[in-house]
Amino acid sequence: MTATSEHLLYKAAVSFMVSERTCVESWELVAKFASRFTDNGDVAALKKEFAVVEQQIKADFKIDALPSAWRSAKSVAVKAVKSAVRLVDSHTGAVKGKTAVENECKPVGVPTAPAATPEDKFFAALSDATHTVKAKGFEFSDEAIKQAAVESVTKLLAHVKGTKVK
Repeated sequence: MTATSEHLLYKAAVSFMVSERTCVESWELVAKFASRFTDNGDVAALKKEFAVVEQQIKADFKIDALPSAWRSAKSVAVKAVKSAVRLVDSHTGAVKGKTAVENECKPVGVPTAPAATPEDKFFAALSDATHTVKAKGFEFSDEAIKQAAVESVTKLLAHVKGTKVK
C-alpha cells in the first residue's frame, strides 16, 4: 500500500467513525427536543418546529433537502409523539435509541417478520450464488463436472430440507 492510499484510507476510516458518532449525537438532540411534545401529543407543533428549522437550514446552506439521516430521525420522533412513546427513559433520563423507539411505536399485535432460519439464509445465499454464476455467464468446461456439481448441490439442499435424495 502506498503512503497516499494509507493516508486516504485512514482519513476515510476516521470520517466514518466521526459520522457514526455524530449520527448518534444528532438523534439524541432530536429526541430530547421532541420529548417536550410527548406529554401533550402536539404533533402539529412538533412538525412546525421541524419545518422552521428545515427552511432555515435550506436557506443557509443553499440545499433542496436535508440528509436522509435527518429525515429518518424526524420521522421516528414524530411517530413517537403520535404514539405517546417516550423518547427519554423516565428512570435513567437517558435518550432511547432510535431503533428501540421505532420498535415501541409499532402497534401491538402486528406480526413482525420472523427471524431468518439458518436454512433460509442458506437458500438465500445459494440463490444469490446461482444468479451470480448465471449473470457472469459461467459455464462448466466439462459436462461430468457440471453433473457432479448439480448432484452435490441437490443432495445438500435435500439434506438441509430434511428429505432424502437418491
